[in-house]
Amino acid sequence: MTVAVEEVQRMVRRLNRESTIFRRTGRTRSAGIFHDGKMVAFAEDISRHNTLDKAIGAAAENGVDSRGASLSLQVDNPQV
Repeated sequence: MTVAVEEVQRMVRRLNRESTIFRRTGRTRSAGIFHDGKMVAFAEDISRHNTLDKAIGAAAENGVDSRGASLSLQVDNPQV
């Protein structure tokens, strides 16, 4: 699977917009799962491992087909 740079940038921008707790505290990680250009799952947590687990769990609970899905994980300051 290949993802264009522009698509990765779009996913990161969307992830940063959704990261409301991070904007208030500066102390969370966030993960988004994208399918066909749309965010289908999102999670935010203090731990990057928990964040990833929560995003994958949310996608599974919503019946998202993981084939062809992309993951964006924010672990540092989104201003960088």
